[in-house]
Amino acid sequence: MDRSRILEILNDWNYWQQPAPTGTEREVLGQLEGLLDERHILTLTGVRRSGKSTLMRQLGEVAARRHSREQVLYVNFEDPRWLPELGSGLIDEIVEAYRERYSPGEKAFLLLDEVQNVPEWERWARAIYDRRSDLKMVVSASTASLVEGDLGALLTGRHLAVEVFPFSLGELVRHGGGEVPDGDYQALRRHKTRIRSALATYLEWGSFPETCGKPPEVARLILQQSFEDIIARDVVSRRGVRDARALRALAHYALTNVGNELSVTQTAKTLGISAETVREYLGYLEEVYLVFGVPYASPSLKVVNRRNEKMYAVDCGLRNVVSLRFSRDLGRSAENLAFLWLRHQGLAPRYWRNGAEVDFVVDAGGRRLPINVCCTDSIPAREWNSLQADMAALGASEGLIVSDDLYLEPRTTGDGRVAVMPLWYFLLKPLEAIFGELSA
Repeated sequence: MDRSRILEILNDWNYWQQPAPTGTEREVLGQLEGLLDERHILTLTGVRRSGKSTLMRQLGEVAARRHSREQVLYVNFEDPRWLPELGSGLIDEIVEAYRERYSPGEKAFLLLDEVQNVPEWERWARAIYDRRSDLKMVVSASTASLVEGDLGALLTGRHLAVEVFPFSLGELVRHGGGEVPDGDYQALRRHKTRIRSALATYLEWGSFPETCGKPPEVARLILQQSFEDIIARDVVSRRGVRDARALRALAHYALTNVGNELSVTQTAKTLGISAETVREYLGYLEEVYLVFGVPYASPSLKVVNRRNEKMYAVDCGLRNVVSLRFSRDLGRSAENLAFLWLRHQGLAPRYWRNGAEVDFVVDAGGRRLPINVCCTDSIPAREWNSLQADMAALGASEGLIVSDDLYLEPRTTGDGRVAVMPLWYFLLKPLEAIFGELSA
């Protein structure tokens, strides 16, 4: 591509003379700041429109403050002007044109957005990493295969992966101009009205940054288009799916059944497709972060593989708009938000069923916490009794019940301690803080 044309495109996207618009600061930014001066390639993956580009901008501003603006290069590979030339050779041309014009000798920070659009990009990245220490790469993509497949195989030990989700509840409150102070329940309850208002929006319309603050009719259109883009561009086009109708039907089915176990055999019968196709397409939907499968909690891989996974959606608003639901289904939506908050923290929740069910089992720091999401303030005795029995079966000395708006200090029950906290409070507290309350 002509060098002047390259610089023209780069000038449209980069802020070398003034600060870039960065939006609401993401909670994961602090983690990324600490990795910015490490040599490893940073990989940001997440569902389309989750805010990866904005997060890259925020990270670029951190690099600009530490070094200079001209040492930061942002390239968006979804710009159609790159299309005729897409290939790893184009990245070399871009870097050479940028180096010649703006940063000939200093360290440069390369922010490569939606890099999965560039064929063979991962081989270029490995070659650059191995022979040059003056280029720090941050790459993003709307597919987990960036880490699990191509990049993972070629860049073992050379990259650090971070998942990006739509806004958490805390980010949603701050995006709306509110504050989420640090502190315990008594400190946060003074802000409860604003927080619960944000939670109501979160449950119904989700938290894709682009939908926040939009009228319902606009938010609905954005979510519908996001779903279509994920299916058409990130799955059908990239994976060469031949039966797009079956793929969409499976996506609708999985989104409708959040919080439920999904049987591959039964789903195949319901949709009139083969079990093999269900497994393949479900893998694609998980790969692009549209849905998530939560495995059964067992130390036996054989048992885990034999049990169904429970399904959750990347966003309640998207799920509500495109699923085949016939009621508001707040209980399932609340459970979905609890799952997303655990994933926001980098946790890998599992579920447990032995008569009664435990919605989530999480392990961190040598401690295990069974969590049930009730979405009510009238917690029956059987809920307490079944959680205690499941705690004993799981070898956990602590348990948590997530309610609608009820908060109860941790109490000793049997051989363990159980706390009750409202959903809005749970969605603002990291697991470490919850363990701290259980230990108090």
